[in-house]
Amino acid sequence: MIWRLAFALALVAVPARAQTEHAPTIVYVGDSLTAGATGTYPYTHYIDLAQWRGRPWSSFNIGISGKTLGVMAADADHNLNLLRGFGLNVAVIWGGTNDLAGHHGTPQEVFSTLSRFAQSERRLGFKVLVMTMISRFDDDLDKNPYNALIRANWAGFADGMIDIAANPSLGANGAFRNPEFFSDGIYLTDKGYA
Repeated sequence: MIWRLAFALALVAVPARAQTEHAPTIVYVGDSLTAGATGTYPYTHYIDLAQWRGRPWSSFNIGISGKTLGVMAADADHNLNLLRGFGLNVAVIWGGTNDLAGHHGTPQEVFSTLSRFAQSERRLGFKVLVMTMISRFDDDLDKNPYNALIRANWAGFADGMIDIAANPSLGANGAFRNPEFFSDGIYLTDKGYA
């Protein structure tokens, strides 16, 4: 339910293009959370996208455990960009948790990586939606400034922002302790993904 509403609102902001005659494509880019680690299904399973101009979506989940935003951006030519279709193309980027927890940069540096990655994909024709970071047992302190940067600046580098961390069950400091939504302090339960 949480995901459906967030995506419905974000896709309303993606303008129609007159030349969109082919089926739309949406690619979910991310780490183990996008891949659905410890859940029966990833969050993308619970998203029911309405047809775009009478055509169903081609949907791809390329979340891979352990990926940082820098690696996602570097790998884009070998996965994300190969999935670009002839119609509307949307990339949903959810990353940053491995960067911050693995000490691959400060919140500002990780945010800069996210914004460069999103801008690069926009130049290739993708409409880009970025997501905020949820609670994590070892990194709630870095999550907050990172999310603040995304919330304040997304319009400068993306077409939409999905503020999943605005849901206190997932994004509040210490939310990772709730076994109803988190399986181990990092990954989500089926209820968390749904």
